[in-house]
Amino acid sequence: MQTPPTEPGTRQRVLMVAARLFRTQGYAATPLRDIASAAGMKAGSLYNHFTSKEEIVVEILNLGVQTAFDKVRASVERLDAAPCRTVLRAAIFAHLTCLLGEDNFTSANIRIFAHVPPHVRDATMTLRHGYERYWVDVLKRCAAEGALRPDIDLRMLSMFLFGAMNWALEWYRPGRHSIAQLADELVALYVPADVAEPVRRPKRRALRVAGVS
Repeated sequence: MQTPPTEPGTRQRVLMVAARLFRTQGYAATPLRDIASAAGMKAGSLYNHFTSKEEIVVEILNLGVQTAFDKVRASVERLDAAPCRTVLRAAIFAHLTCLLGEDNFTSANIRIFAHVPPHVRDATMTLRHGYERYWVDVLKRCAAEGALRPDIDLRMLSMFLFGAMNWALEWYRPGRHSIAQLADELVALYVPADVAEPVRRPKRRALRVAGVS
C-alpha cells in the first residue's frame, strides 16, 4: 500500500513538489524542467529517480487516491456503531479534508486525472475502483437503515456524491466556509435529518384497510 512521502529524500521531494505544481498549474503546463527546478535539481537528474514524467504522475495519482481512501476508511471504522448519517458525514468530511487541505496529492489527482494519457489513467484504475466501491458500501449501509429510497441506484448516487465533493476544489475558498460546514450541507442533501430514521413500509393488511390493493 502506498503512503504519502514524509521523508525529505530526493525522490519524495520530487513527488511533493510535482503534486503541488500539478495542482496549481495542471498536467500539460508542468514540464519536467519545472519539477526539477522546484525540487532544486537539474532536469537530467530527475532520471536518476524516475524514468519519465508519466511515472511521476502515476505515483501522484495513486498517492492521491490512497491518502483519501485511508483517511475515509479510518473515519468510518471509528464510528462502527453510529447511525449511517453520522458515518456518511464523517466520510465526506475526511474526503473533503484531503481534497481541500494542505496535502497536494488528492487535489492534484482530481485536477489532472482527465488530462493525462490514457495509459497513465489505466495504471491507476484498480485503486480508484476500489475506493469507489468502498463509497458504495457506505451508501449500502444507509440504504439498509432505511435512510435512502430502496430503489435508488447506489453506484450512480456515489458518482453524484464524488462529483459534488470534487467540484469543491474549483470554488472553495478558505475563510468563507469551513470544511465541516461543507460536510454538513452535503450530507443533508443525501440523508436529510428528518429522514435519517429507518423508513418503515406499511404492512399489507394496513394497505387493504386503507383501500389500496
